[in-house]
Amino acid sequence: MSLIAEKVFLRYNVLRGDRMNINIIEKYRKLAVDNLFEIKSFKTAWGTWKNNINALIPNKNVNEITELGSSLRDIFFSTNNGRTQATVSAGGRVWEHLVCWYLNFCSVGSRTVIVRPIAKILPVVVRDAITVNYGNFISNTEADLVAITFPEIYDNSFDNITDEKQIVHHINNLISYHFNEIEISIIQCKTNWNDNAQIPMLWDMIYKVRVFEENNISVGRNNYSIKDCRRFTYAFATVPTISLDKFKSNSVAVKRVANLSGGIFWGNSSRTGVALSLSELPAKLFFTNQDYNMRRDLTPLMKTYDTNFIYFKLN
Repeated sequence: MSLIAEKVFLRYNVLRGDRMNINIIEKYRKLAVDNLFEIKSFKTAWGTWKNNINALIPNKNVNEITELGSSLRDIFFSTNNGRTQATVSAGGRVWEHLVCWYLNFCSVGSRTVIVRPIAKILPVVVRDAITVNYGNFISNTEADLVAITFPEIYDNSFDNITDEKQIVHHINNLISYHFNEIEISIIQCKTNWNDNAQIPMLWDMIYKVRVFEENNISVGRNNYSIKDCRRFTYAFATVPTISLDKFKSNSVAVKRVANLSGGIFWGNSSRTGVALSLSELPAKLFFTNQDYNMRRDLTPLMKTYDTNFIYFKLN
């Protein structure tokens, strides 16, 4: 094993006292990915998708994984069955899952985990922080995915925890204790750009407001709010389902989300003034305040795929 590979592997396994304990983070990532395969529509699509993915990343190196982000649209369409209301709904769900799978795959060994906002996975503290209150009405926003970036934590007391509920419990406690060092990114995943562009635009506006003129509008509850964490971003990730030629820098749909705090991404190659490839999202939103370098660190970690990352189910 090379010196760099050994350094990354040691960091992953929390064997150095001067490094952050990310073992609990990787256990949490596994829970997030395992949860994706509990949904029947995703499991059904995965039978086709994994073959397409394996063909694109035979060596599982960083160059292949980066290129994969620009092929997610083609992978998604390999199981697309039209645009009835049922297929549109199911399509949106499996696109969200595919994006979650890919972003976690890119982030192994880092301090960022991407989760679906369901009760058994999303920590209560994060759910409270992103809650929007309008009088007595509480809304948990259009959060298709939530990415949590943890700070440096010098603690290896969670190494032996295996129970799912206990992992989430300890993750919630870590976030609560270190909340002002946590970074949160909401990623809204939609298959259709034209029909949905207004939604992330409006939610991003709400989250950008620090003080509302009306006292009955607020963000956060139970003394947790995004304004108190280290960084908060709101991003849009789309397929999209209609022709890519429809999207120009001056298109209304593009302009509506042009100023999102987290940016615009799609499952295609980056296009200047329109959208970035999903492969660009981790570096733009997750890795800015940590020493993880995807180009340096991911390939050595992937050499241990059969030992540490089999839960991504590419075999």
